[in-house]
Parts: sequence; C-alpha cells; structure tokens
Amino acid sequence: MGCDRTQVICEFEAPDAETVQRSFRKAGLPFVRIWTVDLITPAVAAASH
Repeated sequence: MGCDRTQVICEFEAPDAETVQRSFRKAGLPFVRIWTVDLITPAVAAASH
C-alpha cells in the first residue's frame, strides 16, 4: 500500500469474512480484500512463592 492516501484499512468485529463482504456489497462499498485475524491474549504466569 502506497502513501498516496487512496486506501484505508478498517477493523470490523464480525463472525466471519463473508459477513463483512456481504455488508460491503449490500451498501455498495468497494473493497480489495478482507483478512480474518485471531486475537491472542497473553497469559500472565502466577507468581510462585
């Protein structure tokens, strides 16, 4: 992606990529690609005494 300010990355919370694609198509909004991600929450180890 270049620095020409013609593209933007948006973050959506949805059950899957297909839901986002359908929403964009229904609204008539263009998109190039949609990625899915998994959020990883770091676990904190319990302090041992």
